[in-house]
Amino acid sequence: MKKNYILDTNVLIQDEEAIYRFEDNNVYIPAAVTDELNYLKEDYRNKERAASARAANRVIRNVLNECMANYDGEDSENGIVYHKENGGSIHFIESYSKEYMDTLATRDPFDSEIILTAVYVRDLDEDIPTILVTNDNGMANRAIARFKLQVEEYKNQMVKASYKGRRELKDVPGDALLQLLEGNSVPLDELGITDASENEYFSLIGDNGRFCLAKASKGLMESINMSEIKISGIRPVNNAQRFAFDALLSCCPLAIIQGPAGTGKTLLALAAGMEFLKEGKVRQLLLLRPNVMLDDNDAALPGNEQEKIDPLMRPYWDNLKRILMAQGYEYHKVNNKLISLISEEKIRVESFSYIRGRNISDTYIICDESQNLLRKHAVGILTRPGENSKLVMIGDPSEDQIDNPYVNQYTNGLVYAMNLMKDSEYCCQTSFLECESKRSALVKDVVFRIQNEHLHGLNGKRN
Repeated sequence: MKKNYILDTNVLIQDEEAIYRFEDNNVYIPAAVTDELNYLKEDYRNKERAASARAANRVIRNVLNECMANYDGEDSENGIVYHKENGGSIHFIESYSKEYMDTLATRDPFDSEIILTAVYVRDLDEDIPTILVTNDNGMANRAIARFKLQVEEYKNQMVKASYKGRRELKDVPGDALLQLLEGNSVPLDELGITDASENEYFSLIGDNGRFCLAKASKGLMESINMSEIKISGIRPVNNAQRFAFDALLSCCPLAIIQGPAGTGKTLLALAAGMEFLKEGKVRQLLLLRPNVMLDDNDAALPGNEQEKIDPLMRPYWDNLKRILMAQGYEYHKVNNKLISLISEEKIRVESFSYIRGRNISDTYIICDESQNLLRKHAVGILTRPGENSKLVMIGDPSEDQIDNPYVNQYTNGLVYAMNLMKDSEYCCQTSFLECESKRSALVKDVVFRIQNEHLHGLNGKRN
């Protein structure tokens, strides 16, 4: 059955080609959407969002050009209509149910007009299901509660974070485990493993009680020895960190590491980057964060690009100071050493906006908070490393760790990259579990109480 889909602006920001992805159904682009895109295209606070708005405008312009080339002089109550070959259609509609505007008006008139456009289209023909497509929960709640509209999230780019990059395997034959512990490779089929991804990590527990950390590569299982390793003064404290160090230090040009706060993801990545720098494997350590971390403050801060973003990169600086102290630098000399590394451009911090279109060579690149990337921006950063560069993407794709209003736990760039690069010989990826997070007793108690509050309310029972 044919359906009407009214698209919110955030759908086109996330995927400018979304208007083509609704098969043989009717897609409606409200005038408020084109107005909002026109407003966002010059958003100097968020260059990536502005670029996405311009990309969406180009797609819309191409469709409108085709409409006008075939315009027969007749107007439609559904606006300018583009008829697709599969029987679907794209409508650019000016009309909306204005009689409700006074009661719905908010500080965001774009949202109000988009909702009322959906009401208008629904009321034209109630026999055709009409669905508002938005990733904005607040807007969805208003549309449902006020007008009983059917609302859906944009699902085309949804991917579940199912691949973890590591697993445990029990009852491994003792003789095979012994071979691994002696430094020999063992064919995966001898271990009964038929579904291993390339560069997947394994905690192997033998039927004789022995234990080994290993990685699958090119049909073989190979042991990894990270128990006594010390990188830039930092030692791994658990098996998850040993897997992470292997990924960060490997010759693979891409490492992806995901997991909750407190697991040491950023610390380990910086330690590995500093090791590459010290050994002369790269000429620079480049530190990135997605623009959403900077948007609200970037324009208000004084100074040039570097001066604007420095205060917002404190997690990097805190960890770098810890690494330098672990290397033997006295506390009062750490700042001077860090300043020296930055002034010599051995360490460089940049906003994600400024790497678009570049080919970055001889550099260890760390992109923290990657869960705040749009899918297309993840593609952008994955294609930036040049000769002799390594890219590290780290983050936590949990819903409560996402600050970008245009993505969620299923559509963010980190999850997309994890699934896209699964089984690639050029990528090592692994993950941390919540139980592997190292937090202070106070923080653990706070987290426990917050979780208890969610379950039982603020005055609920605490065990």
